[in-house]
Amino acid sequence: MKFFKRCLKELTTTVLDLQDKLEGKLQVFPNPADNGLFRAEFELRSAGEVQLVLYDGNGRCIKDLLSKYLTDGRHQIVIEELKNVPSGAYYLTLTDQQGVLGVVAIAKN
Repeated sequence: MKFFKRCLKELTTTVLDLQDKLEGKLQVFPNPADNGLFRAEFELRSAGEVQLVLYDGNGRCIKDLLSKYLTDGRHQIVIEELKNVPSGAYYLTLTDQQGVLGVVAIAKN
């Protein structure tokens, strides 16, 4: 059985809960994503099943971008999912078996 739900219905946490876990874990370039294309970079301390999900500014799941086993170390993923969505704020989340590893806001002009 999967340890997380695809396209989580609700993401709730506090900044203090995430502060120590997230430092340098997930970054996106360029931001804002002018043409809807951006690159996500993240580092895993240990190998395992991870999920990368894109949400709109209201917390609705736009797309489950990645759900697979990855080795430890740095990873880069090119994401085109903002090409066909309106301008605004979006959120990218990275989770593993332990919980949330990263959350980053992305602007699309």
